[in-house]
Amino acid sequence: MNKSEIRQTILVKRDALNAVEITDLSFKIGEKLLQHPKFQVAQKILLYAAKGSEVQTLDLIEQALKLGKEVYLPKVEGEELRIYGTRGLRDLKGGAFGILEPTLNEELDPADLDLIILPGVAFDQRGYRIGYGKGYYDRLLKKTKAYTIGLSYDFQFIANLPHEEHDVAVDEVITKH
Repeated sequence: MNKSEIRQTILVKRDALNAVEITDLSFKIGEKLLQHPKFQVAQKILLYAAKGSEVQTLDLIEQALKLGKEVYLPKVEGEELRIYGTRGLRDLKGGAFGILEPTLNEELDPADLDLIILPGVAFDQRGYRIGYGKGYYDRLLKKTKAYTIGLSYDFQFIANLPHEEHDVAVDEVITKH
């Protein structure tokens, strides 16, 4: 299957999850992230505000802030993701593609991040990911040396995904198992 076919197949499965399943699985994946050594030592963390049936992160954002982490979220500006700080969910509002984005004007250079937590439609054992096809995260990841972790439901993890020269692999993928 090509990227588009994989994306379509996985999105159908992901969107078939009900709210209870999404909440339960997201909690379990989030607990694994909170215990991860890279998360525990990181100070400047980029998280994402989940869209639809993605692994949910609003609780992770709040927990990271309570732990004294500096939390940043991406904001779509043109063809790029820019990174802005947040002090809590009250600082977020709907932005591009209906995704919550930070309203504070505290921009951070991606090179200054310690850890990046990102979504994906599918991931493979080499860390390659398929997103929504716009390349936002690939362009962002080329600007940083931060450790990268993708959050994924088990069925989104596939042995080998097709990838292209411009695709940037993540360092690790966290699933429920």
